[in-house]
Amino acid sequence: MHMRPTLLAGFLLTALGASAQPVMLSDPLNVPGVGMTFPFSKAPWMVVPAGGADVTHDFSALTSTGTGTWEWLPPSAYSNPGAFPNATMALTNGGDTTFYQVTSAGMERQGEKQSLLIYSVEVPLSDPALELQLPLAYGGTWSDDIAGSFTVDANTTGDRIGSIQGVADMYGYIVMPEGLGYFPVLRVTTDLQETNTVHTSLGDVVAFHRRKQSAYYATFLKHPVLRIYSDTLTSILGTQFSAGVEWLDGPALGVDDVAAGSADPTVFPVPAMDRLDLSVGPVPRSRELRVIDATGRVLLHKDLSAGTSRETLWVGELVPGVYQVVVLDPAGARSVTTFVKQ
Repeated sequence: MHMRPTLLAGFLLTALGASAQPVMLSDPLNVPGVGMTFPFSKAPWMVVPAGGADVTHDFSALTSTGTGTWEWLPPSAYSNPGAFPNATMALTNGGDTTFYQVTSAGMERQGEKQSLLIYSVEVPLSDPALELQLPLAYGGTWSDDIAGSFTVDANTTGDRIGSIQGVADMYGYIVMPEGLGYFPVLRVTTDLQETNTVHTSLGDVVAFHRRKQSAYYATFLKHPVLRIYSDTLTSILGTQFSAGVEWLDGPALGVDDVAAGSADPTVFPVPAMDRLDLSVGPVPRSRELRVIDATGRVLLHKDLSAGTSRETLWVGELVPGVYQVVVLDPAGARSVTTFVKQ
């Protein structure tokens, strides 16, 4: 489906004064699982908007210049899983592969298979990097040291040391590109800095790596809905730089039609006071309806019988805010719209 965030943003500002509830990330709600895939679109890098409490960041003007897919795999799918014995899952986009373990602290990077300088090496970490602290709420911060070593060949080895800092520096709403929706989010900004020293027969080669990322998380998803990143590797061989913006496509966000021939759910009136009328495309099977608040809580749950095309929701007891209406079919496909309660 394609929602119209500009109209919703206008309702939000006039009816609510941009009043948002803080979003919290947690395990297991925001922890991905093996087998999950996240198709994404991408665009050139842009300046990261300022953080803050109860703000709206509008990315509706971004236009896709390419696509890709992030995929979570079991470590056993990798050719040498023994290099990362503590890893429980691996993330790949068809190029480099990163290995993770979920601990009581959050999402820890155990190592990666990546291109480093002119080498393509496995880098297991003896001191893993905490890439996402969990649970995490607005204002939360963390810092973690990184250490590891790697082998290129019989005469060439390397060491890695560094640190990562993270902060949840914004909560509010995000207007997605390409009409993909309007979501409550928590933004997490990380700054990873590493020094890689490669010991060769001709002497040491030192490479400095820095990766900065601002990632927007929604409570109902296990991957950032949008992220802005920059990645720099500097050595005597020169500087490698990549940067951009990535955002999840409609299927990953759950905003595509529930089934072929079904219509997007629509609601009236917006803003709503007491009564909200929902229209959905009739399909020959039962479905489930949920009303979800900005923190991801399910506040209303109803079963829709097969063939149902209209439903009345009584929302008078809801506090003012922006809510999602999610319609689920038995296979788990989602169709989503948003409404404002005044």
